Amino acid sequence: MVVVDPAMLIFAANVRIDARLDVGFVASVREQGVLQPIVARRDSEGGLVVRFGHRRTLAAIGAGRDRVPVYVRTQPTTAGEGKSAGEAARAGEVERVVEQLAENHHRAGRTAAEDAAAFHQLEAFGLSAAQIAKRTHRPKTDVTAGLAVARSELASKASARWEFLTLEQSAVLAEFADNTAALTDLVAAAKSGGFAQVTQRLCDDRDDTAAYAAMAAELTAAGTTVIERQALAYPGARLDYMGIDPADHTARLSRARGVPGLPLGPSDRGR
Repeated sequence: MVVVDPAMLIFAANVRIDARLDVGFVASVREQGVLQPIVARRDSEGGLVVRFGHRRTLAAIGAGRDRVPVYVRTQPTTAGEGKSAGEAARAGEVERVVEQLAENHHRAGRTAAEDAAAFHQLEAFGLSAAQIAKRTHRPKTDVTAGLAVARSELASKASARWEFLTLEQSAVLAEFADNTAALTDLVAAAKSGGFAQVTQRLCDDRDDTAAYAAMAAELTAAGTTVIERQALAYPGARLDYMGIDPADHTARLSRARGVPGLPLGPSDRGR
């Protein structure tokens, strides 16, 4: 354990996108100091690189504290054994991400965007979804969803903007990234409720559209002309309001006069 100036600490990458410093937290550090030691490791030049406690370090700097407690961890001797410098560095980065995920997983303020970014980092280091799940002790479904979010620019931005989105919900946004109307409905449902129902409706609509397109392509290939169904044109009106007798579709002249284009029944012709 050492006591150092927080401004001298070196910041390593962190799985948190935003430290979320609030006024109350900084005021607490200003009054009481950093009560839980920051965890760091020494780099090749002897500098202290923060592994855990980025938020505490920033708060101490913001509060004007010139001393913070730091627990210095030793680098595992097995981390680089039998490995090249590049492989050892990769192993160290994998360990960093896994450790930071473990530390922050149960803390308030964790977002789907941060989890997705962390899983994406581990994937970039060569870990499969199954390996990531094993190393982080997270369900594979969470890892798969997170990777889907990370691969979608729109879903990544949405999960960062709307922190109420879960990993699963963000992954659904990635699935419908090319459908603006669907995205609007999904985000609204994620906030107010009914997300599962909206998702099912969108999936059913997509399946129906795909089935129609496949059948139309098959008919066209067979030489059949496919006529697109025309949508109902508005304005429209109920037939009985227009003087149409449902029995024979004839017009009652007494109520139909003045309706442009309305066909007359046989008894009305010639009048």
